[in-house]
Amino acid sequence: MAVIIGQTGSVVFANGYVVNAKAFTLNITADEHDITDFESTADWAEYMHGIKRWSGSFECFADDTTAIDTAGEWDVSEGTATFTAATGRTYAGSIIALTNDVTVNPADPNKVTVSFRGTGALTVG
Repeated sequence: MAVIIGQTGSVVFANGYVVNAKAFTLNITADEHDITDFESTADWAEYMHGIKRWSGSFECFADDTTAIDTAGEWDVSEGTATFTAATGRTYAGSIIALTNDVTVNPADPNKVTVSFRGTGALTVG
């Protein structure tokens, strides 16, 4: 299994607010359905692939250019996200921001971690 390293990322929310991600995580899952019946052989369960889902999180800096300074910018909001791995492969699609965790430490840049759920297809290119 090859390890994929993140390279770049950007997120544009519906209200036009742009976030430049510094780290991201993507989780791609699919439902499974047990289709084992009396015709199944050798006492093994059989499964069928179901609907796919994707979600994840990204981290960005909060500064005076991309500051998260009004509640309206971080209401549960739709946006588009594009993330690029170091290999050049891109992952893109529409997202809904679910949670926003702000970390503030003395002498450190303020960081924001956003958890999201993908809505619709994830395009991999």
